[in-house]
Amino acid sequence: MNPSKPGTKVEQLHFFELFLALRNLEPFYTKIYNSFSNKIIYDKCIAPENYFIKKTVIIKDVPDYLKVEIPNEKDGLKIKKVGTYEGYAINIQPYGHINDYLSENFGKASRSKLRRYQNRLENCFNITYKMYYGEITKDEFNFLFSELRRMLEKRFTQKKEDNYELQNWEKYQNLIFPLINDKKASVFVIYDGPKPIDICVNLIYDKIVYSSLSSYDIDYATFSMGSIDMIKLIEWCIDNKFETIDLLKGYYYYKQKWINKIYGYQNHFIYDSSSLTTVIFANFKVVSSKYFYLLFQLLKRWKFDVLYHRFKRKLYKPNLPEIDVDGTSSIRPIPDSEIPPQEELSEIDLDNSNYNYIKKALYDFLYTSHESINTVKVFEEKKVKNAFIFKGKLKNIEVAFTDRAN
Repeated sequence: MNPSKPGTKVEQLHFFELFLALRNLEPFYTKIYNSFSNKIIYDKCIAPENYFIKKTVIIKDVPDYLKVEIPNEKDGLKIKKVGTYEGYAINIQPYGHINDYLSENFGKASRSKLRRYQNRLENCFNITYKMYYGEITKDEFNFLFSELRRMLEKRFTQKKEDNYELQNWEKYQNLIFPLINDKKASVFVIYDGPKPIDICVNLIYDKIVYSSLSSYDIDYATFSMGSIDMIKLIEWCIDNKFETIDLLKGYYYYKQKWINKIYGYQNHFIYDSSSLTTVIFANFKVVSSKYFYLLFQLLKRWKFDVLYHRFKRKLYKPNLPEIDVDGTSSIRPIPDSEIPPQEELSEIDLDNSNYNYIKKALYDFLYTSHESINTVKVFEEKKVKNAFIFKGKLKNIEVAFTDRAN
């Protein structure tokens, strides 16, 4: 709630919290028409009330493909809309199978590359996939959200960016759990053995799946986890007769290869037009908002957003636990004849968290050498500090973590 202006009141709300989490649009909207599917997906009579007397309500981030009606519009309640950002979606209605979607949207070489990522991942690790939809225990849910938080912290520390979902984590977590068991949300997980390595949380309304929060273990980055995650999500949505996957706003550079729909976000200003002070205040907010987003688009066209993010990364000081990412290492192939004798080596247990910092180098080796985690042995050299031998069936490498020498 914002501070009230003299003679009027203002309230700011977020559309997706009302629509997807709380599932309650009263008293703001009576009807929502989905222009992607050409059907009404929300229709509710709202009894007359005094909620809007001398009040302006600002509802942020409403997708413009959801056409809204407000109550009592002819009797004094008015709505004005301001365009803000672009949003991105995948229309999956035309496709009966994931291969149909891939064939239409990707060339032969790109499809081959996507298959290679998934095949390599499955050949290198003990991979299983699971979609939690309609049933999940509280313990499973809490474990997955704990792992998702850890992945996000590590990923955004690597990117030197802040993640705003972490600021409201407990609230978000508490909202999602009951929605999964009611089939109003889902959680997709890629497991390596018992360990989650990719988690995607989706909110669901009617035939629309909103991909709202996801991350992966960056040690597996070379396998293009985001692409595998996306293919599996699209496949599941097609198989379960959903119509649209909404990827929301932001990160266009990643989403552009998947989407076939671009829409606009709007901020809605709903206000009591019978009050002169409210009319003046609401229209002032509308005009100032329009100019703000026009300026934003102009600055973006001039690439000021790129400079801004570079500046933020230079000043980045995360309020997170210290996380080990991207250790510097030197790597060289080593033939069997040059591997030190057994007494100079110590085989390590990869479940020992003290060795987490070597996993990305190991997983990169698995990918490039077509080896499996089940057949590769990892040795620590006793005479060389922070040096390791990855011994596979076909290839071996020596890895030295030079930034840990001290």
